[in-house]
Amino acid sequence: MCVLALAWTLIPNLVAAQPEAPAAETPAAADDPEPEEAPVPAPTEPTPPLEATDDAPTPTPTPTEAETEDEDDAPPERTEVDLEAWLEASPPFHAPEVELEEEGPPSYEPFFTLGGEYRFRLNAMSDIPLRPLPRTDPASSGELGQNYWAEQWLRLRMQTGFRPELRLIAEGDVLYGVAFGDLAQGTSTAMWPRDEYGYPGIRLRHLYLEWLTPVGLLRLGQMGFSWGLGMVANGGDQQPVFGDYRYGDLVRRALFAIKPDGLESPYAIGVGFDWVAWDQTADFERRGDVALQGLLAFQYDDTAKRNTVGAYVAYRHQENRLGDVLDVVVGDVFARWHVEDGTGGRLFAALEAAYIRGETTFARTNERERQDVEQLLGVLQLGRLHPDIDLVLETGYASGDSDTYDAIQSRGTFDPDHRVGLIMFSEVLAAQTARAAHLAQSDALAARPSRGAELIPTNGGVAGAFYLFPYAIWRPWEWIEGRLGGVFGYATSDVVDPYAQQALSESQNFRGGDPRQRELGFEIDASILLHGDLTDDLVLSGGVEGGLYLPGAALNDAAGDGLGPIGLVRARLGLSL
Repeated sequence: MCVLALAWTLIPNLVAAQPEAPAAETPAAADDPEPEEAPVPAPTEPTPPLEATDDAPTPTPTPTEAETEDEDDAPPERTEVDLEAWLEASPPFHAPEVELEEEGPPSYEPFFTLGGEYRFRLNAMSDIPLRPLPRTDPASSGELGQNYWAEQWLRLRMQTGFRPELRLIAEGDVLYGVAFGDLAQGTSTAMWPRDEYGYPGIRLRHLYLEWLTPVGLLRLGQMGFSWGLGMVANGGDQQPVFGDYRYGDLVRRALFAIKPDGLESPYAIGVGFDWVAWDQTADFERRGDVALQGLLAFQYDDTAKRNTVGAYVAYRHQENRLGDVLDVVVGDVFARWHVEDGTGGRLFAALEAAYIRGETTFARTNERERQDVEQLLGVLQLGRLHPDIDLVLETGYASGDSDTYDAIQSRGTFDPDHRVGLIMFSEVLAAQTARAAHLAQSDALAARPSRGAELIPTNGGVAGAFYLFPYAIWRPWEWIEGRLGGVFGYATSDVVDPYAQQALSESQNFRGGDPRQRELGFEIDASILLHGDLTDDLVLSGGVEGGLYLPGAALNDAAGDGLGPIGLVRARLGLSL
């Protein structure tokens, strides 16, 4: 059981090396609208060391745009220290020319901007077989029950302040969830269970103050956080290759960061203290949840060559309403390197690796009160970026756990906003783990719910698995792009259902089958994405994406019968301002 599926989504965007999404649907910044489906490079790439990733997703330039930015788009020189320059002085952006004012007080320019995005998705998916719910007809409850449904969300954002030194950033989701159609059943423990229609009112994501002082950057308030490729910490605002971002880790933070050698220095150091508002482990709206963490981060950026190296270490202490505790130390290293290939393209390699160590009582039992936490996660990307076509191979590893009630919690889980494919991890394994947690907390099966059961769901993140994810992004014209990819998955330990291990005292997979089978299967995904300007400020986007998943033996039932092929088709429509 992933009792800590998510102690690793802890780390904030301190000196934010945020993933550059291949986002065809990266929402436009409030003061610089971008098309929701604008063609951009495919692989995840970090944003600048101290970029304000928490206020709005940053539009990502295509390779062609990035290479000509200095010549065609260089901003005018300023006579004061420019906050945007300070935040954007690293790849994939080029720093504007900045001069320090030698004498006289600086001039402050007030500003106010509004922006936002609306997204609508219409889905058709094969049913997903699951363990039946208790005291129900197995024929009706032994499946997810969600075949046709629509989902939508509306996100609004605002910035105000005095350039170049002071900004107030606010962002919130107004509509979020299932608009109409089928509802899922038996997934109540998931972060987004899709079991009710979603009109919850405003969900505040960001509200913080950012001040560029003479000695460094100060940031106070609630914000998102990301690091590296978004494997461990992900702010939930960078478009993945397939699918959509869903969540976003939120913290109430006090952050101070500096560039010790001055504005143009490639080095940045930051320290922060967080009261975690929401991530996969903590939820401030859940009674009794309190999670605190402190961290130290360092990052080096070679702006000219777009090469980045960074590392952080963090300590987290968390308690829940039952008095259980989690104490872990997280270490994360990240690097990205580019080499020009002489034909207008760039070869690149990117790596993020994380190690989590500590102890917890979240999954205590009568036999064992405390467990050690030891988990390892990693992502490697290799590829070639070009204005016409990007070719990328991504591979990842998350440690597994074949006995969720022994002395060590070792199942690692990626942040679910680092999405890999459309179906295997994002839908099928997310549904299997959500149903297992739902059963573990069912009053119909036990007088007292299993401790830590709410942390079993993967929520679409890669968990206890190794995968290969090759993909290509083709841009024949400015207004259209095509994507093609495949995912192969293999479990890194026996595939066990924590509910079955405790309630049935037997090791089974999520469908009651042989847990020693580790083949998760293969899927193929494709999409066609389009965009166009309706006005100078309003962009219309749309497209269609889909995939076919062929499950492996790791999801066979007790009789050895396979799960069967599962398909998904999704129509996409969006507006961004």
